Amino acid sequence: MSKSIIIIGGGIAGLCSGIYARLNGFETDIYEMHTIPGGVCTAWKRKDYIFDGSLSWLTGTDPKSGFYKLWEDIGGIQGKEFYYYDYFAKVMDEQGKIMTFYTDPDKLMEQMMAIAPEDKMIIHDIINDIKKFMKHEMPVEFKLTEIINFITPMRLFYKYRISVKELAAKCKSRKLQYFITQSLDWHGMPAAFSLWAIALMAGRNGSGENTSIKELTSCISN
Repeated sequence: MSKSIIIIGGGIAGLCSGIYARLNGFETDIYEMHTIPGGVCTAWKRKDYIFDGSLSWLTGTDPKSGFYKLWEDIGGIQGKEFYYYDYFAKVMDEQGKIMTFYTDPDKLMEQMMAIAPEDKMIIHDIINDIKKFMKHEMPVEFKLTEIINFITPMRLFYKYRISVKELAAKCKSRKLQYFITQSLDWHGMPAAFSLWAIALMAGRNGSGENTSIKELTSCISN
């Protein structure tokens, strides 16, 4: 008697679950209320505009990353070219001066020091923590060794559980406060997530790419 599994929802999580179910010998049925799979990673057209919700960010683009093997398993990265950004954001102040939030920590520190040398201590603290983030990634499997290795970033996540505005408020320079707030604020999310993203980009382990839903679907049927 063959093993079978039913998956509710044909979004990215449902499609990936179906792939791994098939790889482990399960007959798989995915039920999706929409007419096409993909969940929020789909596109639609309204009048002359196309709204593309496909993947624009992927963690684990470094072949040495544990996530890279996962993306290979689901057929999400084969034949793809990843684009690594030199900067996270660019901000223009009221005087028209452009400030760049580089993904390179050393270039970022140079930019921030040029803006606010009086905030040397907090600038060094932020840069050093980005470099600590760069040495780690989220556990792919919850094994004891991976959990132990993730203790340092968990401490950093706790340290930067504050909002970006609260982090910026620690600076003396109003210009640096503006620079940090405008560069890092992701709809009120904790500052840790922005610093983590910069660390992934700096380590070339996070990148922009549009993954085709059709490719994920074909992996299930094959």
